[in-house]
This record gives sequence, C-alpha cells and structure tokens, in this order.
Amino acid sequence: MILTDKEFEVLEKLTEGFGFGKLQDIITLKKHLEKHEYTIDDVECYVQWKKDAILKAQEEQMKKHKEKVKPSKDALTKVLPKCPQCNALLEIIPVRVKEGRQNVHGYKSVLRCFNGDCVYEKYGREPALDIVKGLVGAVHAKILGYGE
Repeated sequence: MILTDKEFEVLEKLTEGFGFGKLQDIITLKKHLEKHEYTIDDVECYVQWKKDAILKAQEEQMKKHKEKVKPSKDALTKVLPKCPQCNALLEIIPVRVKEGRQNVHGYKSVLRCFNGDCVYEKYGREPALDIVKGLVGAVHAKILGYGE
C-alpha cells in the first residue's frame, strides 16, 4: 500500500509522540509476532494479563506486610500517649527554643492533641527524642509479651 504525501504527513502527526526509534521497534515487534502467528491484539491481552498478575502479587505482598506489621501497630496504639480531655492521640513535638527569655521554664517538648477541636497541650522538660525512645521500648516490650 502506497500512501500519498498528505497521508504520510497525517501519519507523522499521529505518531510523533512515539519517536522514530520506537516506531521501528513496533515494526520489528509486528514482524516477530506475525512470524509466530500472534497479533498486536494478543500482545494487548498479554499486557492486561501481566498487569493483573503484578497487581495481584502487590496485593499479596501488602497483605503479608500488614499481617507482619499488625502486632507492632497494635502495640504502638496501646503505648502512645492519649489526650486526657478527648482521648485522641497526642503528637510529640520538640521545643527548639533554648531556655531563656522565650522559654523561661526550659521546656524541651510538648504533647499536643491531634484532635482539631481540642486545645490540650502539655509542656515538659524531657526531650522529645527521649519520649519517643521510651515509647519504642514499650512497643518492643508489648510485642515480646512483657508488661501485659
């Protein structure tokens, strides 16, 4: 089949996003498929099958990961500090201002309620990192069955 110059121009516009090298790869693939009695439709089915297999493998991997992480997550929620006013989780924030005029009491951390409706805050002299380390130790103890 011979195309006119106008048809070549239209085809060029339609394929310009693929690049010339990829077009040559498509032709090579087409010839290879024909040699083995397959079509581009068969490749399309294969691609869908492969996507489904990859998705299934990812879902299985995620399920295994969730099962593996569940004890840690359960233990973590048991040891995280809770707001005494609304029982929401508290975030642990380091106070970066050194003791002085802006930090008269020398606070090194603040526990702040995650609940947007609650205004609970508790300042402390223990560094935030030490609080987190203590929580991590408590999580490990829960996972191992200590301190039940």
